[in-house]
Amino acid sequence: MRGAVFVETLRRTWKQTIYWGIGLGTLGAFMALALPLLDAIDFIGLVESMPPAFLGALGVGDDVSVLATRDGLMATAYFNRFMLVFVVYPVIMGLRVSVNEEDEGILDMMLSLPLSRGWLLLEKVAAYIVTLPFLAAFILGGIWLGNTIADTQLDMAIMTQLVIALLPVLIFLLCITVLLGALIGRRNIAVATITGFVILSFAIFTVGSMASDSFMADVANVSFFNYYNAIGVMQSGLSVTHLTVLLGLALAGIVVALWRFQTRDVNV
Repeated sequence: MRGAVFVETLRRTWKQTIYWGIGLGTLGAFMALALPLLDAIDFIGLVESMPPAFLGALGVGDDVSVLATRDGLMATAYFNRFMLVFVVYPVIMGLRVSVNEEDEGILDMMLSLPLSRGWLLLEKVAAYIVTLPFLAAFILGGIWLGNTIADTQLDMAIMTQLVIALLPVLIFLLCITVLLGALIGRRNIAVATITGFVILSFAIFTVGSMASDSFMADVANVSFFNYYNAIGVMQSGLSVTHLTVLLGLALAGIVVALWRFQTRDVNV
């Protein structure tokens, strides 16, 4: 019986993954198509006239030279600024692991299968994690398509690194959502909690970036957004430290979720 939940979860999810992939890929394609337009409006000159705080909010810092390249523009305008869009997908999938069905009163029927609670949760989590590389492939494909049509001259090796660096963030959000669902057991409360967590993390990261000389810059280290720095990836490559931190926290979240899910009563 093991593996059946994994396969069934993939069967029920592949269409949504494709829809999300097409949407995010289309957004990437349009962004790549729009990059040549920024040259025509002297975007670099406009950015240089902005206060340092606004540059920090863009994720650029004091060195605006990164925006002199189209790779830098893509990293800033698409990967950094649309992170709040990217993270919606793993949150939705994380809620489907247990809390949605528990809130609807049908999880107890699934638990009647000859499969332990732990394996049920693990197989569903594994299935949703498997969909994430496919989502990333659609994003990269959209960027490639826009780059090809407009001859934007993006470095696709850099774009590939930026997409790969996105995966640990998505896995982390998926696992944290699963954890909250296992701890809370009520969909509305779980949705409010994970939404507040994401928004608060983004706010802390943004304020910390804008006030780089204040204590908020140190506080920003607790935001998971701080562990996805598209500009840093573009300049220095993938950060093993950031990847390890995010995946380590994701693993810890799943371990706690397994313990809680197996030891509490399920709402019926």
